[in-house]
Amino acid sequence: MKHAKHIRRLRSAVRKVSFGFAAPAVLLVLMMAAYIAVFTAAVFSEYNMFWYGNYDLGIQDQGIWMLSQLKSPYMTARGMNLFGDHASYIHILIAPFYWLWDDAKALLFLHTAALALGAVPVYLIARKKVDSGWTPLAFSFLYLMYPALHYSNLDQGYHYESLTVPLVLLAYYFLIEGKHNLFYASSFLAIICKEGMALSFMLIGAYIYFRHDRRVGAITATFSLAYLLISMFVLIPAFEKDGTSHNIRTMVGSFGSTPAEIMSKAANPFFMYGKIFTERNAAYFFDLLFPVAFIALYDAGFLVLSASFFVNIISDWYYSHQIEYHYVSPVIPFVFIATINAVSKHRKDRLVTYSLLLLMAGTTLVSNVVIGPPEARITDYSRIKDGLLRFNYVSEDDRSVLQLMEMIPKDASVSTTYNWVSHLTHREKAYMFPNPFQTYLYGIDEKGVHPDRDVNYVLLDTRLVQEDEGQRQVAESIKAGGRYELIGEYKYAQLWRRRE
Repeated sequence: MKHAKHIRRLRSAVRKVSFGFAAPAVLLVLMMAAYIAVFTAAVFSEYNMFWYGNYDLGIQDQGIWMLSQLKSPYMTARGMNLFGDHASYIHILIAPFYWLWDDAKALLFLHTAALALGAVPVYLIARKKVDSGWTPLAFSFLYLMYPALHYSNLDQGYHYESLTVPLVLLAYYFLIEGKHNLFYASSFLAIICKEGMALSFMLIGAYIYFRHDRRVGAITATFSLAYLLISMFVLIPAFEKDGTSHNIRTMVGSFGSTPAEIMSKAANPFFMYGKIFTERNAAYFFDLLFPVAFIALYDAGFLVLSASFFVNIISDWYYSHQIEYHYVSPVIPFVFIATINAVSKHRKDRLVTYSLLLLMAGTTLVSNVVIGPPEARITDYSRIKDGLLRFNYVSEDDRSVLQLMEMIPKDASVSTTYNWVSHLTHREKAYMFPNPFQTYLYGIDEKGVHPDRDVNYVLLDTRLVQEDEGQRQVAESIKAGGRYELIGEYKYAQLWRRRE
């Protein structure tokens, strides 16, 4: 009888664990697997069709590959050092993935998987703050169906800002669990993705100081400020000797060029009103919060901790005001943390909680159809099915271009048109044509010179060359100069090799 009693208790405990945690966890894994399958199929397909060119995949791919080879990450694809644009030292940890898979698709897959993994801390946060049953899965579903997340996944292949999404969510989970060392580790990883995240963690540190733990808040804010200052005034300038990014001037140039001018404009309420209250910001605000039924606004105190949100809405950069581009990525975790916090205020009233979840499910599904990218719309099932069935598909024309690329030795330098750069960047010298024959760079002020003025191979997409007068002239000089010979051709693709 005694043993039977213990067995019954054990069975009850196993049943409770199974249905209270294991079963939801299995469903969560299946949801993430479905997301990864759909979006990996989409990004691989778009990569195979040469939709992802030099910006933004090629330049990052070359820099990270150089790190994997334990070499200085100078990106000939852009004309500057990988760390001369942003203090994205997370790439030191990402580079070893190329030891396992020496292909740009490894970066695309990692990018997709990282965004999908954000569903785990969303689930854990909701489990902690709302309900320990099946309810947290609803928040993970909302996250995985979030239009801004989908666009971040599909925006030209890879962006390190997207890596901050699961890391910020994980940091917050460890914070509310009181696991401060793990909170510090997650926060550090998020900050080294991009120095701009230090601004958000400065605000988070202040939030922690007044709402949770003064010591943890002070450490977080102080470290974030120190990292930001060191990155901006020491680390980034140290890597800018070959080329200087002018992204900051492009994004906030209307504020002025000196600290005094910037502070003066920022303190001017009329100027700031004109920057913030615009039609495009209203559309951005709607697209960001309508999928969660604006419920995040009920915890606006946490939502406003996202420094990236403020930078986006005051920026002169057109793309930062739209969810269709990766600039929205660092804002996503704050939207979901604020949403979960808002719902948790009603955790004791199941009717209100379920009503809010049902409302958000409706707005998310509507947003998925109306706002989201076609590749992920639930109503376009045939497109998703076709993408999965044709996983990693390569057309005959594209395969022929890839065969021309295979004729280029791995250690040879190459210049190629924009659309093909990201397929040739696992080498020390890869250029976007007409570089290096003619300086044609984007987003930097070149200080130095290209390390190779006479590349071994030139691969041209004649369709693109004919559209640009400068490129056409350079191409004609290559053909007529006698220094290069045509060794391969297919329709619009021409491969030229330098004569010995």
